[in-house]
Amino acid sequence: MALPSLASRPRPRPNATGAPALWLLLAVVAASRLLGWWMGLRLDVTNLVHGWHLLDPAWLQGDLLRSVWHLHATPPGLHLAVGGVLKAFGEAGLAPAFWLQGAVLAVALWGLLGALGLRPWPAAGLAGLFVVSPACLLYEHWLFYTYPVTVLLVVGAWAFHAWLASGRVRLAWLCWGSLAAISLTMAAFHLVWLVALGAWGYVAARRQGVDGWGSRLAFLVPTSLVVAWYLKNLVLFGVFGPSSWLGMNLSRVTIREIPLARRVVHVREGRLGPITLRPEFCGVATYAGLYPPVPPTGVPALDATEKAGGAPNLNHRDVVAISRAFAAEVPRAFWLEPARWGRSVVLAQVWYFSPAADFPFPGDNRRLLAPWEGPFDAALNGCLRPYVTPAPPDAGVVRRLPGQVAWWLVVATPLLLLWGTRRAGPSTPRAATLGLLVACVVFVWALGFIEQGENNRFRFATDPLLLALLGAWLAARRRPAEPV
Repeated sequence: MALPSLASRPRPRPNATGAPALWLLLAVVAASRLLGWWMGLRLDVTNLVHGWHLLDPAWLQGDLLRSVWHLHATPPGLHLAVGGVLKAFGEAGLAPAFWLQGAVLAVALWGLLGALGLRPWPAAGLAGLFVVSPACLLYEHWLFYTYPVTVLLVVGAWAFHAWLASGRVRLAWLCWGSLAAISLTMAAFHLVWLVALGAWGYVAARRQGVDGWGSRLAFLVPTSLVVAWYLKNLVLFGVFGPSSWLGMNLSRVTIREIPLARRVVHVREGRLGPITLRPEFCGVATYAGLYPPVPPTGVPALDATEKAGGAPNLNHRDVVAISRAFAAEVPRAFWLEPARWGRSVVLAQVWYFSPAADFPFPGDNRRLLAPWEGPFDAALNGCLRPYVTPAPPDAGVVRRLPGQVAWWLVVATPLLLLWGTRRAGPSTPRAATLGLLVACVVFVWALGFIEQGENNRFRFATDPLLLALLGAWLAARRRPAEPV
């Protein structure tokens, strides 16, 4: 059967009746941020001075391009954005930049919910509930990549649907540009993830008759930038990937799970190397004599052992060799005690299904939001914290489950993913978008097999996508005969 021509496809019309709902949503965003400011909520810039992931602010302001070019620890996106804001406006420009992202997130999430069939007012209600949630307020007021990645994911998902529905090439550029920017900002969203989504988009575009060289270039050009960054890391540092930290990340779910006393025995008997007795993500002096050092390069971002604030510079030239030394021990540790990795996966699931606000944020923001966080977690996350005796910090997994896990997430996530999977397909824009949402949520959940401890922070980036699946399900209940 011949595919419909682009000219014969109906163009989506602006929904004028949705304007009041959108304006009210933006008013809620503005009012909630003003109320937060009055309460004392401020952008926490601790990471700029003391964090691992950001280069020293002096390098970002005075040596931005050279420092980013020699960046191997993390992708460049956040550094370029923060460095650009610092150069143009100073530190005072950072908070407005994050507030602007909050408005973009609200509008994009409202548009995505509407694209999946929800009426304007219910869509504004769901989007408003998310943007005033404790987690959203906390991440919006924390200088880190989590919030920008969340915004880019929602914008990319909305643009994906809009591109397939209209065939407009500029929307394809917005979609793939946003998703490629995620790969260049958060290392976990690997090139493999981006290419897999591109393949899904190609199949959907072909089925719906909107494929063309304009749309293909919209994917190929941003993706080529990601590939170019990987190749740069390969040439300069011998790492084909977004980050040199992989060995240390994998160590946390294998080597670190083995008690120190047992690791000492393994090292003494030659089953593990001595670097396994050292913690990950420390200054290079911690690993002296355990790796082949690299000569000085003349680049401060590679040669300085510490940032000006005293935090270790984990973009130091020797970190590549240190992480490689950990990576060499990971398979040995896994085969010595594989059950330890299994325990890590279980703990990762506990953290994944914990409220996204349950993260050790620096500063006072979480304390300020505590009166809102408790009722929200109880009513809308399904936490039993107010009704159970808190488990001590050293309690086991079973004792921590009742009070830590957000039980509505435990119930709703697999049900919505199953429903979305059954409705997903390349034949319509809405069905293809459901497939994209499901793929992104499952991908982030699967990170629990290689990461443990920050899984609820990772999940926050996909929480609005899960909310969009809920909106699509609600819309299908209202109009069950309407195809997706």
